[in-house]
Amino acid sequence: MLQSLMSIFFYTLTTAVLAGAAVLQVWLVWSLVTSSWRHSVRDKTSAQELLMRVIAVVVGVLIYIGSKAIGVSVPQLAYDAMSPSFPFSVALGGVVFPTLLGFFVSWFIVRHIGGRNEFKDAVTMRVLAMVITLVFFTYVDCWFYAYSKGGDALQLLPNLTFILSALLYAIFKYQPYRAPVMKMGREDQTIE
Repeated sequence: MLQSLMSIFFYTLTTAVLAGAAVLQVWLVWSLVTSSWRHSVRDKTSAQELLMRVIAVVVGVLIYIGSKAIGVSVPQLAYDAMSPSFPFSVALGGVVFPTLLGFFVSWFIVRHIGGRNEFKDAVTMRVLAMVITLVFFTYVDCWFYAYSKGGDALQLLPNLTFILSALLYAIFKYQPYRAPVMKMGREDQTIE
């Protein structure tokens, strides 16, 4: 009885965390596209940059739709890889691959955002908008696919490890402010 209650609790908690992550992904895409403090290369209200970010979001959706149209189903691949009878495939498909993918996405963003080159920052924000849109649709598709197949919490492991790896890397590596370096009694440079 207690084990069943704990299982229900953790399944509900996992579902709530994954639902919260999906909602935050939508908010992130929205804020990437619409927030005025990130739009510009030279002008803080650049309509061209807003258009480019909207196009990046549309490209993310089109990549997702195109992959479905040619028969590539990430949810089906992830679901099949999570078969409990093959622990090696669970390790690769549920932990290793999503973790590496999450680290790569987060590494790219952390490495390229907030630098001194505003053109590089603009392109990074566009890539981020496109990738997060693609990730959102794939993430939600995997989630619904697992539920439609009657999957248990194990089937949600790829989503959970992807989100955790991306967020943990960003938490520990992103430094929005550069510390000033004192040179001859004045602040001349910043530490990178």
